[in-house]
Amino acid sequence: MSTRCARLDKHCVFSESRDRKKRATAGQTRIIEVEKKVDSIYSLLQTGPVRQNRPVPQPPETLTPQSLTSGECVSRESEGSPFQDASPNASHVTSSSPYCEEASVSVDVFQLGIITVHEAEVLLDTSLLEYGDFPWVILPARLPLDLFRREKPILLLSLLALASRRQALLHDSLVREFKNIISAKVIMDGSPDLDLLQGLLLYLAWFHLHPKVQSKKYSMLAQIAIAISADLDLPRLIVGDPNGQLKAELERTYVGVYYISSCNSTVSRKPVRMKYDDFVGDCCRSLATSNNTPTDADLLHFIGLQRLTEEVASTFRYDSINEGRQLRMDNVELSVKAFKSRLHDLRCSFPSNNGRAGSLMLAYENTNIYIHEVSLHVEQSIGANSMPLRRELEDSSQRRISLLLECLEATKTFLDCFLRIPPEAVIKHSSIERGQLAYAVTMLMKMAFHTSSGLDFLSLRDACNVSYYLDAMAEHLASASASANVPDEGCPDSFSAIKTMAGRIKSWYESTAFFEQTGTASAVKGMSAMQVVEIAEEEQQLTNFDLGNMDFAFLEAGNFFD
Repeated sequence: MSTRCARLDKHCVFSESRDRKKRATAGQTRIIEVEKKVDSIYSLLQTGPVRQNRPVPQPPETLTPQSLTSGECVSRESEGSPFQDASPNASHVTSSSPYCEEASVSVDVFQLGIITVHEAEVLLDTSLLEYGDFPWVILPARLPLDLFRREKPILLLSLLALASRRQALLHDSLVREFKNIISAKVIMDGSPDLDLLQGLLLYLAWFHLHPKVQSKKYSMLAQIAIAISADLDLPRLIVGDPNGQLKAELERTYVGVYYISSCNSTVSRKPVRMKYDDFVGDCCRSLATSNNTPTDADLLHFIGLQRLTEEVASTFRYDSINEGRQLRMDNVELSVKAFKSRLHDLRCSFPSNNGRAGSLMLAYENTNIYIHEVSLHVEQSIGANSMPLRRELEDSSQRRISLLLECLEATKTFLDCFLRIPPEAVIKHSSIERGQLAYAVTMLMKMAFHTSSGLDFLSLRDACNVSYYLDAMAEHLASASASANVPDEGCPDSFSAIKTMAGRIKSWYESTAFFEQTGTASAVKGMSAMQVVEIAEEEQQLTNFDLGNMDFAFLEAGNFFD
């Protein structure tokens, strides 16, 4: 009884006690909101449409999503992984966290029914057999699919997309997923990693084999590769890991970014965004010294040729051909002589016998053409005097013609070298070799229509022998297509497409040459290479071929006919 009730002499009655409600903390409120969002997302996934009318595959136990959960996302330093382990200085490049995030992305390819585990294993074996000697990313000859998914999920997706190019629906779906990942990691998340960069390099290397590519996007993707390399700061990681197992992998990737982007820039006549520097050379020498793989020693020669090509382009200012710059013949001859001497020294350093001799010789002959191309751009540069004597004019004309004939000889030597390469080796050519071939063919046609004072252009045109080389090239690529022996399931064959294009260009060339000889004006000298192809389409409509899928990967990019 309470004191107040006792004083008033009243009976004390207690009301029933109730528990006080506890206020929800901010953390608990946040958890409830997140749970609601997860439930809504899960319900959408349950009711959303499946991308393809294919049953969702049931992968084996080792390939279930549970095998890629956080329990598996631990450091694998004790495992014998075929990929090199991360060093402490490069933890953010190859740490377990990024791979775990990407593993979940890669699993979606299987969970959404885009591809089954069996299909992926078959395509992986095919891609490793055909493209296993990729010099910028070393791929093990035999690698279990589940391990590949954990270690290099984006590189795996790039390989599967390349190997599936003969299966139209599957290829389109895989390429779409690959591009979505690039967009998500580069633009949305801003978290690119080494796996993404290596997958992008592989995509660029065989860009021309994908049936539905637009060659203008090659330069954009190459710029993205340069940006990722800068974001990862690969040179700092390489220097910070002087003796680590990751060093060689980082060096190959860094040199590959330089080589692919530089080759694209020189062929397309666009500014070189990543130029050669001493660090690129140091990486090449380091790889050649260690010589962990057969392709490491070759990189030094490829990079040396590309470095010389960059210097030629800078000296003769090939990126500003249409700006009316003056080139003095004396200076041109001295520069050409110096470049030819350096090219000869590089040739003497080539190995006598290796597996990439064909590609190395093509790069050598391509550089030789590049050195002599200046002969097409010295027409207005006669001498220092404003009114040269007739003797000076004749002398300058003869020197230009001599330089032009050397350019023609270099171009024909390149094409002869290409025709000697076995068809089974042509199949493995990358977009670099394909761009070199397109450049050589375009240079040959440009010389066939070149006019200059004191030059018998009809005799020069006969010496070019354009029709013969186009026919020979088409036949050689047809043999390469036949040696592939892969059934077509809706995607155009890369080599058949370029064979068709060679026929159309030949038809256009012969009709244009005929009208020029009969006195009809021709605008060929003011056309770009793409305009040549467009006119060829009008001249010959024998097959329904989409020029947007043209396999001259770099033909759109350079105004070689300007």
